[in-house]
Amino acid sequence: MKIHLRIIWPFLLVFFSACAKSPFEKVDFKSVAHLEPNRVRENFEKLLPSSFEVIESAVYIYKGLQIAVISYTRVNEKEDTVEIIGFNPLGLKLVQVQTSGAQVKYSFNIPQIKKRLDEETLAEAIAEDIRRIYFGRVPPANAYAHKEKGKIVVEQKKGEDKIEWVFGGPDNRLYQKHYFRGKREAWSVRYFEYEVNGGYLYPCKIFLENYDHKYKLVLRLKEILE
Repeated sequence: MKIHLRIIWPFLLVFFSACAKSPFEKVDFKSVAHLEPNRVRENFEKLLPSSFEVIESAVYIYKGLQIAVISYTRVNEKEDTVEIIGFNPLGLKLVQVQTSGAQVKYSFNIPQIKKRLDEETLAEAIAEDIRRIYFGRVPPANAYAHKEKGKIVVEQKKGEDKIEWVFGGPDNRLYQKHYFRGKREAWSVRYFEYEVNGGYLYPCKIFLENYDHKYKLVLRLKEILE
């Protein structure tokens, strides 16, 4: 996998700015009073590719430890497969995680991880969180939807658990996903900006917070691969 220098150098700025509570500017919400929630869901679904390959800058933040990589990310939701290969700014491979269904293969070349974290647990968490970001972005048509100030909120309960999708902002696209176990939030994803390429929609700025494992992930889209 060849990583271009024009992708690497802007990434250095991301690394030093990723400590902020929210690394991206706030989304401007407008009135959704005139919108029909199911139509918003359908319009969004039509623009999503079921599989894609992208280059992203990624910063993992865990208890003061920051791991910054250039990430090649391959996603196929229909086949339930994900692959992430992370390089440092000099092109050295630091991490590789491949998952197909429940199977996870991984390798790490980061000494800080070996000292502080269980590699298998981390690999499984990374794979699951990439799924949370890129899979299941469209709520079921029968999920409960209501409108709040500038937002369309769609909810689906699974026993005591609940997943929540929030649509709003420019063009009324998916802005947030939240997962609750009982009253406690387990994880959240925020999508701050999108890019249209080849008739499909790709999130450009993503902020995931995993409250179970107490870490954050900041992603910036750098290139969409053919």
